[in-house]
Amino acid sequence: MSNIKIISPGIQTSIQDLGRFGFRSHGIPLSGAMDQSAFRLANILVGNDENEAALECTMMGPKIEFTSDSYIAITGANVDVYINEIQQKMNATLSIEKGSILKFGRIHEGCRYYIAFANGINVKSILGSKSTDTISDIGHPILKKHDTLSLAHNEEERLFIELNSLIDNLTSRIVKAYPGPEYSLIQDVELDKITLTIDASSNRMAYVLHSDLKITHRYEMVSSGVLPGTIQLTPNGQWNILMRDAQTTGGYPRILQICEKDLDYLAQRRGGEKIRITMTNEKILF
Repeated sequence: MSNIKIISPGIQTSIQDLGRFGFRSHGIPLSGAMDQSAFRLANILVGNDENEAALECTMMGPKIEFTSDSYIAITGANVDVYINEIQQKMNATLSIEKGSILKFGRIHEGCRYYIAFANGINVKSILGSKSTDTISDIGHPILKKHDTLSLAHNEEERLFIELNSLIDNLTSRIVKAYPGPEYSLIQDVELDKITLTIDASSNRMAYVLHSDLKITHRYEMVSSGVLPGTIQLTPNGQWNILMRDAQTTGGYPRILQICEKDLDYLAQRRGGEKIRITMTNEKILF
């Protein structure tokens, strides 16, 4: 059997796929990879289905020992990758020999990266997904020291693929959004001129943003449906962008909805970074 042993787990290393669909009416979040374009790419590089479970690493990655030969790919944030102390390339198919040690060094840009394994990780699917839901504790727990994960095994040869550039999610840009149901609260605000700072407390459930223009309100509403990418405005003027582990309903005004592809970009932003938002007329994607 092919296994990997977690020598050290990093800050928050979890198993993710593309999400848990069809259960939001029961209050169960979508979950799934925060940067889904990087996640899909990692699986493609090792010949997997795009939805195959992989590891999502946040800032400080894990140190992993391989008990058999394997193939892996690492995508997402720009981080230094080492196999047996030899630096490796990202966005490429990497061959791993039995007994090898994978570890990570300095992270240069972004904050989340993905490790895909050829044929995937053998972990139980719950409600149609292998994703770890960090809020509801559904799925495999966040990895910890001495954990062992079983890898699916296949003797077939792999086509080695290498990409020469990083995914666009690391390049600074303005986030695009659509009007939310309670957009009228900010319809007279010059959105392009507002700078929002990501709070260090932000996580997979929501990014907390502080605005340089205080917009307070007394609007009251019944808890209503929300989605990953919904921006809520609290009475004291705090902006919350709901992310992949977002709850299914909320009681704060839903002033904006972030474009799906820009959720991947936001997944690579760190606490303290500043973002800007602009309105778009592009077709909305959920």
